[in-house]
Amino acid sequence: MVAAAAIGSLVVVILASWLMTRISPRRFVPLAFLASGVLVLAEWVLQYYRPGAVAVLVYLHVAVFGPVLASGFWALVTELFDPYSARKSIARIGTGGTAGGLVGGLVTGSVGIAGTVAAVLPLLGILHLACWCLTVAVGRSRPRPQSPARSREIGIGSVFEIIRWTPHLQSAAGLVLLSAASAVFLDFVFKAEAAKRYGEPGQLVTFFAGFYTAAALLTFLCQIFVANLSIERLGLGRTAGTLPMAVTSGLLAMVSLPGLLSGALVRGAEIALRRSLFRSAYELFFTPVRDADRRRTKLLIDVGAERLGDASGGLLLALLLGLGSRYSRNLVLLSGASLAAGALYLAFRLQRSYVSTLAARLMSGAVRIPASEQSRATHMTLFQSLLEIPTTAAAPLPARAQPSRRLATDADGLRESLESGDEDRVAKALTRPGAANPALVPVLIRLLAWDRIAPLAGSVLVRIGAPACPQLGATLADRDEDFVIRRRIPGLLAHEARQSNADALLAGIDDPRFEVRYRVALALRRIQRRSPEIQLDRDRLVEWIVRELSTDRLAWQSRRLLDENREEENEDQQAEPVGEGASRSLRHVFNVLMLVLPADTLMAALTAVRSGDARLRGTAMEYLESVVPGEIWEKLWPRLEEQIR
Repeated sequence: MVAAAAIGSLVVVILASWLMTRISPRRFVPLAFLASGVLVLAEWVLQYYRPGAVAVLVYLHVAVFGPVLASGFWALVTELFDPYSARKSIARIGTGGTAGGLVGGLVTGSVGIAGTVAAVLPLLGILHLACWCLTVAVGRSRPRPQSPARSREIGIGSVFEIIRWTPHLQSAAGLVLLSAASAVFLDFVFKAEAAKRYGEPGQLVTFFAGFYTAAALLTFLCQIFVANLSIERLGLGRTAGTLPMAVTSGLLAMVSLPGLLSGALVRGAEIALRRSLFRSAYELFFTPVRDADRRRTKLLIDVGAERLGDASGGLLLALLLGLGSRYSRNLVLLSGASLAAGALYLAFRLQRSYVSTLAARLMSGAVRIPASEQSRATHMTLFQSLLEIPTTAAAPLPARAQPSRRLATDADGLRESLESGDEDRVAKALTRPGAANPALVPVLIRLLAWDRIAPLAGSVLVRIGAPACPQLGATLADRDEDFVIRRRIPGLLAHEARQSNADALLAGIDDPRFEVRYRVALALRRIQRRSPEIQLDRDRLVEWIVRELSTDRLAWQSRRLLDENREEENEDQQAEPVGEGASRSLRHVFNVLMLVLPADTLMAALTAVRSGDARLRGTAMEYLESVVPGEIWEKLWPRLEEQIR
């Protein structure tokens, strides 16, 4: 019967996957519940005529269609929610399922006592028809997502191809398979210990009835009090990993602590964790998968991989038992622990692939970034500098050219011209080759305060290159220096992608003026883009972001930059306005975050958060919550929700 159920499950899963791809989970799941309910009622009628055959039919019905209905329901749920909303909702939905299982067990026992076992069938049929009505209502409760383009290849071969080329789905299938195989070993040891203790069938029935009732109650408590908290605090990977971790440690503990009590505790924990924490986290792993891929593969992974794990575990267990003349308990325990350890590794791997899948959805057609934003995200040139450094105003001079002896002797004469205060005289002096003299750096820095002369002075400082950078860094770090000068220095330091320049720029992250900090972040991004090997102190950057996010609401919303319109013209002629106040503050925080996390994906996430598409916003919020350090996310998400509202 077990083999027949496994074969039947594979056939039904293939057919159900094909139907789900053709007609979508919104239509397939209600129809599946309707068909199952009608079949149960038919079985109830037939049992009066052929009770033996109906007993076999009911077993195959539950064993084959039960997992398909459950998996199809979760496929419907994950398609209705974006990843961020699903994280908040799926654990609560799972609580309803756990409570239903507990109540269903009690009701079934009452029906069995009052009448015959067959009296359960009409109740089961009515419940399935109720599920049909409820899933129809659930499907209509949310806006219908855009239907994915149908592919001509919807056979089982294309399903395996999708899994083969998708590491995220491979990890999910492996996790299901190994966790199911390890559960076979645990279940065998537990039942073997129970058979030793209770020799009479009646005693075994009483024991297992009490055990599974207690396991259902423990599952219910875990779902209510632990599941949501675990997902929020530990994340999806660690939450899913609680199941294989508990099985691994439990099986190893049972090696030194034999007996029914240890077996019952570990098996009960496995049942409770599988149906609560593991299920809640596992279903969330499918939310960022493309709708078409999820429809084709989820049933095969949920049901097919689990059945394959049961079969593999059973075959391996039989092989181990056949190696010796008697039951080798410790060998079985260690083998099961090894399988559970493999599942634990895949749970953590699944967390990494989950984040990668979220990022891929943001960077693909799932998030349609405007052309102007694509330009910014691709080239990461949100802002180079307010300095319009001319390329023809000065005579050609190699960037690293050393001043000749004659230029050194002319320094005093140039200094006098540069300090004259006459605009024409200063401009002429700056166009002379001798102006690129390191001895004149302090004077040139002072000229940065002069709006009309600043572009020429900045051009000369860039030509001087490395000799000017230490004094530029010292001026930036001097809080008593003129703000107009300080705000123009980051753009100059960014022209040289060296570690020393990056270190000098970090001295400006504590500047009391927002505009200086804003330009420092952009300059660091420019340096990092040109030289990714340059090291930045991650801890200092995290502290910087936390300080920026700790700003009071009034200051957060009132931040401005000088020459804001002019900046955006220089930045991108077709760029849409960044906005003022809160949008500018948020953009600054993301500029600093891009020094720590992948810049392109963060830009796509910021664009999605500010878009009008709820599903894209949810994908972006889930990605950000998954990758942003916890101390930053705690302060960042209220700012993001302000943008959404």
